[in-house]
Amino acid sequence: MLKYKLIYFIILTIILLGVNLLLPPYYQATFLIRHIVIFIFIASVIIVLVKSLYNWLTNKYQHILNGQRLKIFNVFTIVFIGLLLFTATIIQNEYIERYESAGSVERCYHFDAYGNYVHGSTLAFQCPELNITVQNSERFEFQVMYHVDHSDDDTLKDLTHSTLKEGYIKIDVTIRYHDNGVIENYTIKDSRQFAVNQYDRDLDEHQTRKIFSSRYLEINTDFNDGTITQTKKADRHQRDIYDDRDLSDFEHYPFSLESPVLDHEIMLLYEDDNDALTFEIHDTFYDETLRYTGQIEAMNDYTSLYIITNPETLNIDPPVFDIHVQLFEDKTYLENFRADNHIAEAFRPFRDTVDIIQFGEDSTSYVENSIYDREEFSISEGGYGTFRINDTDYGRKVQDYYFTSDQALSPREAYQAFTNDLMNPDMDHFQFNPPRMIYTQRPWLELNPMFEYLINEFESN
Repeated sequence: MLKYKLIYFIILTIILLGVNLLLPPYYQATFLIRHIVIFIFIASVIIVLVKSLYNWLTNKYQHILNGQRLKIFNVFTIVFIGLLLFTATIIQNEYIERYESAGSVERCYHFDAYGNYVHGSTLAFQCPELNITVQNSERFEFQVMYHVDHSDDDTLKDLTHSTLKEGYIKIDVTIRYHDNGVIENYTIKDSRQFAVNQYDRDLDEHQTRKIFSSRYLEINTDFNDGTITQTKKADRHQRDIYDDRDLSDFEHYPFSLESPVLDHEIMLLYEDDNDALTFEIHDTFYDETLRYTGQIEAMNDYTSLYIITNPETLNIDPPVFDIHVQLFEDKTYLENFRADNHIAEAFRPFRDTVDIIQFGEDSTSYVENSIYDREEFSISEGGYGTFRINDTDYGRKVQDYYFTSDQALSPREAYQAFTNDLMNPDMDHFQFNPPRMIYTQRPWLELNPMFEYLINEFESN
């Protein structure tokens, strides 16, 4: 009889867990049901196995296990079951902590009141607040500071690669707006002063080196009737430091931009005849000019944006890309045509919602009731990751959770972050060169300000 009850119990457990897996993973009720059922199942298995072992031992050694000895054995059995259940609880909690908890905040991404991306954490596992100095309908200015200190790490001398001992990063961002929150000018000054433990392979020893480096990036977009011009200038400076100044004592390098390392111009010519807005883009990058064409038109229930490559201007066959964006009221569809490949994604309009962020529609659960403590935010789980969205005085802050026990960069990782621009989300995001006029590297979709302006112009007519 016990055998059949156990079989029925196992079948019921499997059914409950199967139904549970079909529900959103972070919904509080499903989370509790899932792990209560799992614990009851594990506890039942433990009790059944221990009871079977108990019956076998008491039957085989009944001439020994009697009287006072049997009472002691019963107490030992109960304690043994308790220890097994306690061990199962620890293992289950470890599993939840490792695989079903949001873990550490890897980076934060900040958005202004109009939904524009303005800054992402320069260093992983750091999420400093924006020190806002100006915020109005015309300008938004803020500063962010970062600090890493591994100077007390005694293991650095044993490593055979370069590591960061200590460093500071100062970032100043200035944003100027056109109409309707479209960014007209974005300027970022990124300076850092740091000490590295540099390994010399020839001498097989470490040497301390102090470095100051500064970066400057400015994207300016001029909006005129029939013409939009976007220029991007970037420059950098780096030098070694030989005095004993404090690493936190520095200012941005005074760039003149007379001969910047990057000088890029995009000219967009457009014509609006009410039924459709057509445009042509001339993208001058160093000595080469690429040409793109496209149009914006109103469909039955959405606005359509096409960006089409002109293959005559590219030394690539077939063309690099064609893009089609369908802007609905509640979501946006993006289609990328790359050679023979067709990639389609769906996004939620971030600037029009208070509780969700865009994800690919097929891989996303929008969670209303989370297992995590929260006030004005939501956690969304999808193919891009798990994000927590917070309303702020200046707009929104999105925390990108990373499923790891790590809480800080290692000395080697910190060295790479201080010396490699590819790990800087701001420098990555604002590379608006085609074919990246539409930015989808993170789980939001953001249009180049040129297209934001054109869509606003077209929809207002």
